Amino acid sequence: MDFLVPVALVVAVLAALMTYRRLVANGTTRQRNARLVERQKAIQSAIDTLGFTLKSSSTTIQEGDDAMRIARDALQQLDAQGDLSELIADNEQFFKEWRASRVSA
Repeated sequence: MDFLVPVALVVAVLAALMTYRRLVANGTTRQRNARLVERQKAIQSAIDTLGFTLKSSSTTIQEGDDAMRIARDALQQLDAQGDLSELIADNEQFFKEWRASRVSA
């Protein structure tokens, strides 16, 4: 009987530590997911703003240049992981085509 009390205490401490570890891991996952969602929203916002600006027939070349610069800067700031290079290149190519259509028109 005297042996069971320390064993029960050790089991209780281990269970508490495992529960704490699981709670910390879940909190970290939630924080990481929240950061990813915010990053995705910022990426989408930069692209949407550029698209909205370039879509308008009244947008001047200078306004388009400014919008592209803002979008490129925003995407480069969000590219800390190095996974947005293709997206940035696609946006720059789209902008070049848009600009060429405006110059020729």
